Amino acid sequence: MKKYPNSIFKGLSLLYIALLTYIVLGAEWRWKYDIIEIRKVLNVVPLYNKIEVWPPWDPFSKHSTEFYLDLVGNIVLFIPFPFFLFFIFQVLSFRTQLVLTIITSLFIEINQYYWGIGVTDIDDLILNTLGGFIGANLLQALLNNKVFRTYAYSHLRH
Repeated sequence: MKKYPNSIFKGLSLLYIALLTYIVLGAEWRWKYDIIEIRKVLNVVPLYNKIEVWPPWDPFSKHSTEFYLDLVGNIVLFIPFPFFLFFIFQVLSFRTQLVLTIITSLFIEINQYYWGIGVTDIDDLILNTLGGFIGANLLQALLNNKVFRTYAYSHLRH
């Protein structure tokens, strides 16, 4: 009986990683340019592009939607990451979860630059880290709940 919930946690974690990989590297909209003309775009000034293109004058335009999807999407995309680290690799340390979030986000950004996929942006690294920070705090809060902690620990591999 214990194996079934463990399989669910692992299955959801692996599904999350598959979706994360697809969204950041494989989604068609990431390949905006012709494969012959790979563009390598690197933004290293924190929040410069976000402030420059922030569209407060028209919050419902297509440009505004893309802006907010990028902003919120980069955060939300990494909130589950500490849960993945906990349920698949039993990483419990808040610090380790945060460091692995930064390393993973940096790995993604380096690959995006190398392959010319989308834009390599320091903002993505910052926002992904913020998402990992939120997720790690949420996980720690849940682990402080006796019911969740007992349930979660009982389904980890020994």
